[in-house]
Amino acid sequence: MREEQRHELYQKLYFHEVDARDKVVSRLQIPLALLFSVLSILAVLVKGVSNVDFEYWHLFFYVFFVVSVVLFGLSTAYFVGAFYNHGYSFMPPSSEIEDYRATLIKHYAPYEDADENVGREFTDFIYNNFNQCASKNIVVNDLRSHRIHMCNRYLLFTAGPLLLAFLIFTFSGMGSGSDKAYRVELSKPISILNLENPIKIQGELNSTTLEVDFSSDVKEMISVRREKERVTTTTATTPPP
Repeated sequence: MREEQRHELYQKLYFHEVDARDKVVSRLQIPLALLFSVLSILAVLVKGVSNVDFEYWHLFFYVFFVVSVVLFGLSTAYFVGAFYNHGYSFMPPSSEIEDYRATLIKHYAPYEDADENVGREFTDFIYNNFNQCASKNIVVNDLRSHRIHMCNRYLLFTAGPLLLAFLIFTFSGMGSGSDKAYRVELSKPISILNLENPIKIQGELNSTTLEVDFSSDVKEMISVRREKERVTTTTATTPPP
């Protein structure tokens, strides 16, 4: 391989690895979205599960849940390793390159073949930097690609036990909502005068408030009772003539 071809190869490798860095960053977006989705499902399961009336379903649920959490943690660790703390090597700034060229010109000025020596040394400097930067960037990109692959693998493994835990949570009635107890308190006692007719109360549970729709018979009984109490109170408070 001629010298020009070797220099051209180093240059292509350098720019190829710089482009590969941007592609690696783009590949991290999909695992990031999936990790947040899995995290939200885990949060829903933790918040919604109830340990009241512990059964065998709870044991199976926690086994699959813990396995999915461990696999999710490994996937997250590989994602962080692929995303953070990776340094790339780049060519020196143009000002530094020109300073080096000026140093070469000054150094070879006393020699007869100064221009040839300056050109040779400057070219070697440029393409040696291409070679060194490309070599370091190849290692970094390969490491990040491997960690992204491991992140996707453990994320895929997480889907199995997480799905089983979610199915158990959904169909076994382990949700805390199914065990929620509501307490209805009456501020005043209710007296029922007519006990011959059965009392039918229709109600609707909205949040923690029980809205009761009394039947017409009960409403009439309560109205009669209130009217009698009003008449009795009026008679008791009216002074004798």
